[in-house]
Amino acid sequence: MASDKFEIEPEEEFRKERGCAGGCLKGCFLVLLLMVVLVAVFGFLASKNWRNWTAGAANLIIDESLDAANLPEQEKQEIRDEFKRPLDALREGRLSLQQLDELAEAFVASPLLPSIAVAMVESHYFDRSGLNPEEKQAGRVALQRFAWG
Repeated sequence: MASDKFEIEPEEEFRKERGCAGGCLKGCFLVLLLMVVLVAVFGFLASKNWRNWTAGAANLIIDESLDAANLPEQEKQEIRDEFKRPLDALREGRLSLQQLDELAEAFVASPLLPSIAVAMVESHYFDRSGLNPEEKQAGRVALQRFAWG
């Protein structure tokens, strides 16, 4: 034990604590700024591409509905062709939003929507059920009456 003396080390200056206010405020501001930029970019892209996106989504819904329906291929193709004209006009900007709304209302009021719904239910439920042919036919008639009523 060479030195039994107790020595006090010189006092060091401690770093002052900044607290959370400076760092959190900057971080929150940067996140907010990033979100504003992303919303602005997405808004710009949506304003330029909404027609293509809407037409593409409508085309996908039509194709899926027709594929699920129990309709002959020729009828499916005729329905696709009838929808192709207004969807192409929407993509090209020849169809306004008001005209699209009127077209959608006319489609909902038309007999095409119930017939597609009936065909879809027939293919998903009646064709896969264990019912005999007379029961299937009676169910189809009841379903058609319901859809048209």
